[in-house]
Amino acid sequence: PVLLLLPLHLVVCVHCALVGCLSLFAFMSLLCMRSGSALGDMRISSTSIGS
Repeated sequence: PVLLLLPLHLVVCVHCALVGCLSLFAFMSLLCMRSGSALGDMRISSTSIGS
């Protein structure tokens, strides 16, 4: 039974790590996209004000 529980624990651990990494990557990419769009909006507004 112990040998059966070990792979299960390993699978759960790997699954949790993958889900955590994926969610973190998605959150970071979303944050970068939002900050990038905010910077783009600032740049556009500054150029429109300059012109």
